[in-house]
Amino acid sequence: MKKNIPLLLPLPFLLLSCSLNGPTSSSEAFSENQEPSSSSQENKLPLNEEKNLFAYHFPSHDRYTMPISAWCAPWSYGGVDHLNQEQYALVKESGLNAIYGLYENAESSLANVKKALQLCQDNDLVYMVRDSRIGVLSEETELLLKAIGELASYSSYGGALVSDEPGANRFQNLVPGRKAFRTHYSKYLYYANLFPNYATGEQLSGVPGGELDYPTYVENYLKTVQPQVLSFDYYGMTRDFPNVGGDYFGQLYLCSNLAEKYRVPFWPFIQACYYGGATRLPNEVDLRWQVGSNLVYGAKGIQYFNYMTPAETSGWIGNFVDKEGRKTSLYPVFQKINAQIASMDEVLMVSSRVAMMQFGDTPSPFPEAQKEEFVTSCRELSSVSTSSDLLIGVYDHGGKSAYYVFNNSLTERANLSLNFSSEVRANIYREEKKSEVFSQQLPLSLAPGESVLVDLLNY
Repeated sequence: MKKNIPLLLPLPFLLLSCSLNGPTSSSEAFSENQEPSSSSQENKLPLNEEKNLFAYHFPSHDRYTMPISAWCAPWSYGGVDHLNQEQYALVKESGLNAIYGLYENAESSLANVKKALQLCQDNDLVYMVRDSRIGVLSEETELLLKAIGELASYSSYGGALVSDEPGANRFQNLVPGRKAFRTHYSKYLYYANLFPNYATGEQLSGVPGGELDYPTYVENYLKTVQPQVLSFDYYGMTRDFPNVGGDYFGQLYLCSNLAEKYRVPFWPFIQACYYGGATRLPNEVDLRWQVGSNLVYGAKGIQYFNYMTPAETSGWIGNFVDKEGRKTSLYPVFQKINAQIASMDEVLMVSSRVAMMQFGDTPSPFPEAQKEEFVTSCRELSSVSTSSDLLIGVYDHGGKSAYYVFNNSLTERANLSLNFSSEVRANIYREEKKSEVFSQQLPLSLAPGESVLVDLLNY
């Protein structure tokens, strides 16, 4: 999937400082690799150099294409075979550009893996192969090259799924495979997905009766495995609408900060179904809200749990398609959300988040440390007129500013005005459409959970 988009060249630009309740220095508002402003330079920022942008894109995609993926792929299991053109055409139609294998393992069902790879290749999709051979093969270079080379001959091959929710005691076991991929197949993804912050100390440590705190768990993974992406799940759509359970924004705050520290993109999972316990079947607002809340924090990939309902589950509802391969009532909602992501990824994939603004109330609490970091104005955005519940991510896009505006309410429409220091020309990304405006004030009205991206075209 290639997009014909001109290369964005880094340029110098003017910038108004970000402020909390008053002016702050640029060293307070921006990342530590940027020089503090002197009195003669306070309207300047350093160049947005290529090295300051970190994202991962699949080999068959260009750098502007955000991975939009899901677990799990159409399967063949228990005499039911969904490994066919009709089902993979539905994957493509849903707006996903990548899909993860679950029932097809390269160790035990290589023929089905190859069939899925071919179906994905035919439908311009990326297929992530569940491959439990990697640990052994990583010590045998010739065998590794033969085994992975056979899969990588398909343009749809995206990499290897090697672990889901590993305990910290297994991190070292992932290192040989990661090193082997880095040496021989560096453009492909060596993928593991981490626990959420509500996992127990025993789960996080991987040791019976063990204790481990979540920040240490995530940081140890990043230090030890040195992954290309930080993937994690968090399923907070619990009990009755509009409840958001647990420490939802604590998860995002920690993972976005650690992802920036270790210079990897973070990919969250979006709860797309009811699967028992306290979970609920997400509605359209829930889904929009989950995606928007992750993108405003700077996610560079979106993953869904699940695409097809797993074969052996009972009582699960939702997802894109059910166990019979039929579209669910949520399928068109996913299509609409994915179309919006695909329309604005040309900005988000090559932008760096530099600040966040918060207004009104929130359905889930923010960490105290983050509350101290929120600003009330930033760059050309001198103020926001609103009484609504908002999060605004301030991004640097090739030296210019972009503002991701997210309605943080699950129940109320947000009405606001973005007030700029001077007239700005901007592209507005709303739903799957892009339009251009030229104004000093931009009024917006957003449905619950809705997001809009405002990408400035002038300084």
